[in-house]
Amino acid sequence: MKQFSKQQIREKMDELEHWENYKPMNMASSMGRKAQINNLKATIREMVPIEVVKEWLEE
Repeated sequence: MKQFSKQQIREKMDELEHWENYKPMNMASSMGRKAQINNLKATIREMVPIEVVKEWLEE
């Protein structure tokens, strides 16, 4: 399994937060937003379980 640094995971979490806070202007951008969020969550899950990341970043 590939090792990822905290910085790489933080960057993905920041990107996820950006997309979760993004306000779409139309249906197409709303669908794109949802796709981005799902893709980022899947990527983060592959890197490290989300629960571990949240605890890790609170340290």
